[in-house]
Amino acid sequence: MQNTKEKKQFIVYLCVLIGVASFSLGILFVKFSQGELDERGGREDERAGLISGLNFDLDEDQASEEYKDFDLDDIEILNEAYEELGKRYVNDLPKRQALLDGAVKGMVDALEDPYTVYFTEEETKDFMTDMEGSFEGIGAEVGMRDEVITIIAPLDDMPAQKAGLKAGDKVLKIDDEMTNDMTLDEAVKKIRGPKGTQVVLTVYREDSENGEPLEIEITRDKIDIKSVKWEMKENKIAYIRISGFLRDTLSEFKSVLEEVEDSGAGKIVLDLRNNPGGYLETAVAINGYFLEKGKLIVEEDYGEKNKSKNKKNYSKGPGDLIDYETVILINEGTAS
Repeated sequence: MQNTKEKKQFIVYLCVLIGVASFSLGILFVKFSQGELDERGGREDERAGLISGLNFDLDEDQASEEYKDFDLDDIEILNEAYEELGKRYVNDLPKRQALLDGAVKGMVDALEDPYTVYFTEEETKDFMTDMEGSFEGIGAEVGMRDEVITIIAPLDDMPAQKAGLKAGDKVLKIDDEMTNDMTLDEAVKKIRGPKGTQVVLTVYREDSENGEPLEIEITRDKIDIKSVKWEMKENKIAYIRISGFLRDTLSEFKSVLEEVEDSGAGKIVLDLRNNPGGYLETAVAINGYFLEKGKLIVEEDYGEKNKSKNKKNYSKGPGDLIDYETVILINEGTAS
């Protein structure tokens, strides 16, 4: 490839699910071009989760020679493939950005890791909208399990749950279209839609009576997620439900905590069933209410080649709930 060729930037958005206790989500935003890398991200109040960069230009002590910048020969392979497509493909080629997205998606897919996912810029905007807690759809966390589109968790009081969708349901069809060749992102786009419209999901449920697939019709709605709820149970037990770790979850939790402390409750049931995850930093902060300051909550291990990036997240307190006898509920729909 000639040095005089104009460099074209493109954007890669990666979303990596990272376990913290039984939950959490880290988010990676990376922008890179030929020969340069520029980390994206930052903190905004309590919103930020783990924000970092997938670095193709690591320091000497962080990576072996194998993971340094792609050289010109590597880049030339992409250029040759692009030129051959232009010469031989029978139809008009998609826009260059779509082809670049496809190339990077292929690189990410080569990891064969269900928790490392490539997002285009548009898909990232959709994901961030979800994390804001307001969108239009059926109200369910959808993921890939054993290469099958699967319902991870129907959200509380949302259309999916009301229609009878359950965690673990394997989605075989969306309306009349089979899902076996769909990516997760394609499936999510087809399941979502404007408020008031219908979508029919054909699902396989392991404990169904006759083992036959079920057709579940769901009317889409505006999904406004209140991620923390509580109520007083018998024997002064405060039942606290956290359905996800979203942008406003920590502030909602603090408000609930004030009510719990004023209620005279002596015990807590913390319900994390069907909690699909969220911002790592939010999960760590909420842990701090149950653990003494300085207690280890989660350790991030980046492997032998990136030991300098390893990080331990400790409780920062305030430990207000340490003296409460607490039971935590999880199930197969609890993230990580």
